[in-house]
Amino acid sequence: MRTYSAFRNSHQRYALSLFAWGQLGRSIVLDYNRQGAYHRAYRIPSNFPSEARLQIWQVFSDARESWAGLTESQREAWNLKARGSPVMGVNLYMGEYIKSNYP
Repeated sequence: MRTYSAFRNSHQRYALSLFAWGQLGRSIVLDYNRQGAYHRAYRIPSNFPSEARLQIWQVFSDARESWAGLTESQREAWNLKARGSPVMGVNLYMGEYIKSNYP
């Protein structure tokens, strides 16, 4: 957690500019985006992994491992096959692998 120096606001009170992200226990979550830092109340996650999610995650994992196992010439062949389309060779390979291996 990084903090920056205190500054005075218009009411002559000191405020601390805090740049932090993370979770403080189960009460508050600190984060930031393009608009700046913000905080919100902690919520218990509601999207627990279902059997279908675990199955598709496994297919993605297998596809990633399969791509990593290809030789450089095989990867280059997929890159050439994808040339002229909006996707890269790895994306084309992953799509084909998932289509052929997802029940």
